[in-house]
Amino acid sequence: MEIITPPEEIISQAIINVLKKHEEMNPEKFNKLLKGYKKKILIKTDLYPIFLEFNDGKIKTTYIIENKRPDFSLFFYMETLLALAEGKLNVINAFLGGKIKLSPILKIFSVLKIYRILFPPITCNKKELGAV
Repeated sequence: MEIITPPEEIISQAIINVLKKHEEMNPEKFNKLLKGYKKKILIKTDLYPIFLEFNDGKIKTTYIIENKRPDFSLFFYMETLLALAEGKLNVINAFLGGKIKLSPILKIFSVLKIYRILFPPITCNKKELGAV
């Protein structure tokens, strides 16, 4: 994973930290997930939006989103992001419960892929985490 631009604000920093942790936990699986993944994602939160770009293992976060067209957009409250990261909520329940909004709706499989990239502790088993 290569970070193209260092995060300038807290949400991007948090997302990059989660990505780094995922890479540390299982580099082979993480790199396989990123290989060939080329998506531009607009993440809107109750605080402010960020633009996240994946380009075959390279990741760029941008706070300023002018003149950028995302492949899809996600909206959620920071409370939802924290619950997902802590494993208290899974993406399917969050999506079905209206805690995550997706635009366009037909991109649901893209959401599941980004979920697998961002939230590894929730999607991997104890053996992958190094537990006995």
